[in-house]
Amino acid sequence: MSNTIGLIVTWIVILGLLVVFLGMFVLPIWFLRKKTKQKARKNTGVCKYCGERAAKLSLKAVTGRIIFFNITVYSEMLCSEHAKQLADMVFRHNIRKGWWSLYGVVRTPFILQENHYFTKQHAKIL
Repeated sequence: MSNTIGLIVTWIVILGLLVVFLGMFVLPIWFLRKKTKQKARKNTGVCKYCGERAAKLSLKAVTGRIIFFNITVYSEMLCSEHAKQLADMVFRHNIRKGWWSLYGVVRTPFILQENHYFTKQHAKIL
């Protein structure tokens, strides 16, 4: 009898963790899609650095400082080549410096996911 109760509790915990995991990564993407579809049409122009066809790209960089943290937003008109360079720089910054605060541990995975999504959307626009 106690083995079946333990098995049921184990499955409930596993399913609960699965729901939490999916909620952390599936729902934010769904909300981001709604937000970017409206902005995609009006955010095109020429690259700030080379003058080629470009779209606006906004990426966030997190810097954790034990208790405090700082979020820097890079929002520029970039071509695909310069967008890749900016995305790589911001990704490296977030991986190295984003985790070192209490809030950064929670916020950095979401910002990494958001930046990845916005970079993919930028590539689709161009």
